[in-house]
Amino acid sequence: MSAHTTEGQPTLHRCRSCRTYTLSGTCPRCGGPAGTPHPAKYSPEDRYAKYRRALLADDRRKNTVDAPPRA
Repeated sequence: MSAHTTEGQPTLHRCRSCRTYTLSGTCPRCGGPAGTPHPAKYSPEDRYAKYRRALLADDRRKNTVDAPPRA
């Protein structure tokens, strides 16, 4: 993964595990892979949108913490 665009300007990346921002393709803090922090370009003809939304919803359900019961 290149850390520069075709114009030679550095590109911002974010670590997928610890969410640290960096200019390189790997995280300096944990060594994990870093990707673009920007969402994909919207297209009304996106054939895979329902699958991506299902994965996001499933991921959010796994990461939510149940609220403590009210007394």
